[in-house]
Amino acid sequence: MEDFKKQLHNTPIWLINLISVASGIVTILSPVVGVIVAVTTGEKIKIVTIVAFITLFAFMCILFFRMKKYRQLAIKRMSITSEKFHRLSHESRNVFFDTLHSYKLNSLTSNELNSRYQGYIGKVLDNLCEVMNSFTEREICACVKLFTYTEDEEVIDENDSQLITFCRSNNSDTDRDNYEKHKPKPIFMRDNTDFREIIDDEQEKDYFYKGNLVEYKKELEKIGKTYRNTNENWSKYYQGTIVVPIRIEFKRLYHQKKNDSYHIIGFLCVDSMSTDAFTEEQENYNVDIVKSYADIIYLLLSQYKHYLKKLEPVVSNSTQST
Repeated sequence: MEDFKKQLHNTPIWLINLISVASGIVTILSPVVGVIVAVTTGEKIKIVTIVAFITLFAFMCILFFRMKKYRQLAIKRMSITSEKFHRLSHESRNVFFDTLHSYKLNSLTSNELNSRYQGYIGKVLDNLCEVMNSFTEREICACVKLFTYTEDEEVIDENDSQLITFCRSNNSDTDRDNYEKHKPKPIFMRDNTDFREIIDDEQEKDYFYKGNLVEYKKELEKIGKTYRNTNENWSKYYQGTIVVPIRIEFKRLYHQKKNDSYHIIGFLCVDSMSTDAFTEEQENYNVDIVKSYADIIYLLLSQYKHYLKKLEPVVSNSTQST
C-alpha cells in the first residue's frame, strides 16, 4: 500500500490532467451518443433520457461560464500582482538611490526627506492594497505604525513603548486620521492586543491574523480576557485585520550588540470592513504577501532614519524621530 501511495504521489501532473480531461469527455459524450443512436435506430427516446441530456447540457454551460470567470480572475490577479511587485522593487530602488544621491550632493534636507518617504511609503501601501484586493476581492486598507523610541534604546518596553501612525493608504477613511488628530491619545503598545500578541514570546505566531475581530473579541470575553485597541471606534473602520512586524534579526545589524531576537521598528497593518476578506484557508498566503512588503518597508525606513539622524542630530519624540 505504501509503495502504491508513493507511485501515485509521483504520477506526473500532465498524466493526471490528461486522465481528468478524458474522463470528463467520456462522461459528457455518453448521453449524447445514446441520444444519437436512439434517433438513428428509430428507438423511442425515454423522457428520462431527454431530461438527463438537458440537465447535462445546462450543467456544461454553467461549468463553462464558471471556468471562464475563474480564468479571467486568475489572469487579472496575475497581471496586478506581477505589475505591482515589479513597481514596488523598481520604485523602491529609485527612491533609495535618489536619496543617497541627494545626500552626497549636500542637497538633501530633513523636510525633503520626510516628504519623500512619507509620500513614497503611502504609495507602497496603495500598491499592497491593490494586490490584497485582487486576492480577496474585498476593499483593503493599510497603514504603518512606528515606535517612537530612538535607535540607541533598542529595547521595546511593553508598558511604556508608544507608536505613531507614519502614513496610511489613500483609500483609508479620512475619519481615522481625524480621530487620531482630534483625540491625540498616545498609542501605547500595552493598549493594543494586536501588537502585544506579536511581541509576546509565548505566542506561536509572529503576526496577528483575525478575519472577524468582533467574534474574536467575544471569544476573549468568554475566557475572561479583553480585546484592547487604542481607537475606541475601531469596529467602524474595520472588522478583520492582518498585522506583521517591520523588523530584522539583530545579528544582521553590524551596529547592534545583540545576537538574539529582532530589531522591530514598527508594524504594517492591513484591514477590511469585510469579515470574509482574510479567511483561514488563505492565511499563509496573505501573511506572506504582507510580510514581503514589511521587509521592503524596513529597508526604506532604515535609510530614512539613517539620514534623518545625520541631518538632525537632536531628534525630538515626534514623527521625525521614528
